[in-house]
Amino acid sequence: MPVALLDKSKPHAVTILNKSLVIYYDAPNDSWRCFENACPHRGAPLSEGKPLHDGRLQCSYHGWKFDGQGACSSIPQASSKEKEGAICGNVRSCARSYPTRAVQGCVWVYPSRDGLVDGEPGIEPPICPMIDSRDEKELTYIMRPFFRDLPYDFSTLLENVADPAHVPFSHHGVQGNRESVKYGMFDMEKNVEAHWGGVDMDNDEDNFHFTVGGRHSMFLKDIGFHAPHLVRYSYAQGDGMSDFTSFNVFAVPTTPGHSRLVSYIATTRKLPLFVRIFLKMPEFLDHCLVRNRVLDGDNVFLHFQEHNTLDKLLNEGKTWGEIYYSPTTSDLLLGKIREWLGAKGSPYDGSRGLGGMSATRPQLITDHRVLLNRFDQHTKNCLKCLRALKVVKALKMLTGCGSLIAFGAMCALWVSNVGGVSLAALSTTGGVTALQTMARPGLAGSVLALSWKLLRDLEQKFYFVGYAHHTR
Repeated sequence: MPVALLDKSKPHAVTILNKSLVIYYDAPNDSWRCFENACPHRGAPLSEGKPLHDGRLQCSYHGWKFDGQGACSSIPQASSKEKEGAICGNVRSCARSYPTRAVQGCVWVYPSRDGLVDGEPGIEPPICPMIDSRDEKELTYIMRPFFRDLPYDFSTLLENVADPAHVPFSHHGVQGNRESVKYGMFDMEKNVEAHWGGVDMDNDEDNFHFTVGGRHSMFLKDIGFHAPHLVRYSYAQGDGMSDFTSFNVFAVPTTPGHSRLVSYIATTRKLPLFVRIFLKMPEFLDHCLVRNRVLDGDNVFLHFQEHNTLDKLLNEGKTWGEIYYSPTTSDLLLGKIREWLGAKGSPYDGSRGLGGMSATRPQLITDHRVLLNRFDQHTKNCLKCLRALKVVKALKMLTGCGSLIAFGAMCALWVSNVGGVSLAALSTTGGVTALQTMARPGLAGSVLALSWKLLRDLEQKFYFVGYAHHTR
């Protein structure tokens, strides 16, 4: 998850690889902690717990307290302090903990206890080395870290992100233009000299990198897959460290048939004025008007595609090559990704031959309001959007009440000043004055009513916005 979008005052339930986890902020140590989302006492969810000022997490069911490493330090039900110490000394009283790191604006969790040395994993998060090597003051985040939970598998998300050819069609009018597509625009060829921070792309079986025929924006030139869940678009000059743009998309495997996208774009290049102005937009507006709108354009496609493909794989015994007809080079990278995932098997049940997907198939969803449900997929877990939504609701109520009061005042003035007065009388100076007096609350009511409508429309964008490709 992006750190800036997490509320530090409460624990957060997260799911990775079908594991139910909880992360919370340990303020004294300025660290994020991660436990299995189950109290060792009776299995209550620790995500309903309370972070304490001393860095511990308290279970809200019976008050047991756990330090940042998961060790139990307080059991209110113990008969004495000595008895409490003895129980806390038993390993069964501990919450199962997992290593975490906050780097490049995101919280990373290593969801396994295997292979740990001194409590830490022996591998680094697949962060962007170009960004990590530069001072933050030299970078501009064109797209600040963003996330959304999606109704399709992480392997399907990887396939989609590794396919720039869909952008001008699926996102026409939002992020691309289908009328601008030209022959050869999305041709791909293998590139072993791309700037990936020292990775030998030619001899690394877990990395695939291609150059795209046409550079259609400031971040689209080189595109690569870094196993097991990162697709990176980049544009670099020279050594790739002095002048670059890096667009990173992480496909987080949550549960079979579901995933979480985490993405961000950073650059060292000087941006056009209109882009710099756009970056001044509050994050919640960026999420409502831009980021979620882009993903809305894919959700229905990918959910149906995944369900139909799995049906042919499982019930008809077909292979990926028989299901997909990919005669152009624009599909080279997604083909390599499916081959890699197919060889490794599903991260959930080890199923092979399914391109990394699990044989457990979620139910097909046909309701667009579910597939495009922004509130459940983003808003309720985004600190910036949730706070903004509360403000929008409050302002909508104030403007709604204000407009009713203003129009009510206008009606009252009409009755008291104009009621029963002839048209001839209204033409006098006194009549004109009376009309002017009524105009003031009428104008105020109109402005407040318009504001209410704009706020109502904005509020809806936190929940659901329909997306019909045939109307675009």
